[in-house]
Amino acid sequence: MSNLPGSDLQIVRSKKLLPTVEVDMGALPSLGYFNLVVEALSAFAAKHPNLRATIYVYEGPSVNFYEQTWSVFFGVAGTIKLLKVLVDAFRAASVINVKISDYIDPSVAVPIFHIQDSKVWIPLDDEILFATPRDELVLSNYKTATPENPLAAPEEDGEADSATLDPPQA
Repeated sequence: MSNLPGSDLQIVRSKKLLPTVEVDMGALPSLGYFNLVVEALSAFAAKHPNLRATIYVYEGPSVNFYEQTWSVFFGVAGTIKLLKVLVDAFRAASVINVKISDYIDPSVAVPIFHIQDSKVWIPLDDEILFATPRDELVLSNYKTATPENPLAAPEEDGEADSATLDPPQA
């Protein structure tokens, strides 16, 4: 496992709206989206060593699937090829309600996945991000983040819910 201070990574920050992939949370497998996203991004990152991109995550209500859903939006700051990578990964996992969707404001989303140096980096704590080979991914190390603190501290009971993020507060 590789650890780096977040300041050593080049997180892609954007003031522009980000294109997204939207997924109906009710259509996800019971384990949620985390592993699926890391697997898809890791495979892509391994083939593109010079790629730098950050995936921002926002959860909220939506009617984009012609009914009220609670959806997760993955906003891509970097190459838009990642939109197709994510859509294809969810479809391969038999997730029905997934599509390229609305744009999101990165200021209300949380940067959770970062691609750099052929690795996918995710928050470990307030200041450190870690990258690990896909076969060694330990979800218990993942900490829930918020828009105010994208690299959140460990939860008090020592466990984190890796399947969902709290929706940003207005």
